[in-house]
Amino acid sequence: MRAKDITKILFGAIVLGILSHPVLTADVKAAEPVSEAETDSGKNNTTDTAEILYDNETILGHIDTSKNKEEVDMYRCMITTKGYYTFSVVNNTDEDVNDGWKMSIYDKDMNMLEERYNISSLYTSKKYALAVGDMIYIRIEETNYSNSTNNRLYALISTPVAAEDWETEYNDTSGSATSLSGTINGTILKKEDVDYYRYKADYKGYVRLSFKNTTGDNDSAGNGWKVTVYDIKMNKLSEDITVKKDCDDYCFTVKKGTVLYIKIEPQSNFSAYYAPVNVQYTLSLTENKQSDIEKEPNNKFTKTDKIKNKKTGEISYKDGKDHYIYKALRSKKIKVKLVIKNKKSGKYMLKIYDSKKKLVKNGNKEITKKGTIAFKASKGKKYYIVVEKTKEAGNCNRLYELSVK
Repeated sequence: MRAKDITKILFGAIVLGILSHPVLTADVKAAEPVSEAETDSGKNNTTDTAEILYDNETILGHIDTSKNKEEVDMYRCMITTKGYYTFSVVNNTDEDVNDGWKMSIYDKDMNMLEERYNISSLYTSKKYALAVGDMIYIRIEETNYSNSTNNRLYALISTPVAAEDWETEYNDTSGSATSLSGTINGTILKKEDVDYYRYKADYKGYVRLSFKNTTGDNDSAGNGWKVTVYDIKMNKLSEDITVKKDCDDYCFTVKKGTVLYIKIEPQSNFSAYYAPVNVQYTLSLTENKQSDIEKEPNNKFTKTDKIKNKKTGEISYKDGKDHYIYKALRSKKIKVKLVIKNKKSGKYMLKIYDSKKKLVKNGNKEITKKGTIAFKASKGKKYYIVVEKTKEAGNCNRLYELSVK
């Protein structure tokens, strides 16, 4: 009987302890030694001879440095579960192993994903959400070749967690983007890593983007993440949004069939120290159905949207302004009101033009939350109402409500 069956019965306490501490940044008090488990072959010192590590399996191993101080043990684990995996190393003796073991984790191409030194008690790796069928390699060796772990047993444990709300690596391009329908979790595997997500709307309205550092530890994220939103043609819809903790104040209008791509990457990737490597984040798109949403594109006089009473819209990074056309039913003073619906304010201007595109009214005052301008309209005449963002950064993707009375 393989150890994945034995482990469920004999080592529940260890596994429960690991699951309750999904990411340990320091060793903890030594766990109770594993009394029975599959033992490594002792000939697994290369990728070609790597021992197979099955889901929920515990393998006992030891590093024999009596003949070779650079002795290593190699293991390989095939991803069979949609979700994420963690890998734990446990000191399986009641002895002090001083500097302990070193665990290194690699992807199928032997790109290093994680390296942990001085494991003298118990350590659980970061979370790895790779595609089903992918391979992960784990390398165990002495930390400093000090002979402190010579022939002392360690236990290596694989723990898959089934979850639909996790990304699937590698999603480094728009073509390999992970599908997003609500909320999803992910990590940046290495400083060069990029995560792409693809969202397709089946309604008319808008989505509100939310991004959160799931750990709640801002320091762990280095310089943070950079979040950018694109349309189906990879035109940039948002500014580069820099996040260390969280943000939830960016909106994007959609109609049935609208496709959005969201790109997540390190804000700084010249060093792993500054990149949020293996720091879990949560990305959400909250759907809001609304019938009076603006009709895109309406970013110039030749591409406008009609307005009678009210419209809801947002100005994307690539457009800079929205154009509406209004027909006066009678001669009177018309009031145009703009209200920013987001928590954070924006900086917008209202301008009115006649049918010949001649400026009728220029709202000289910046609108940060709400503002109104008025003009005299003649019956049957058409007027352009232009909502324009100022050039300062941080004004894109604010949801606004435009009303005419």
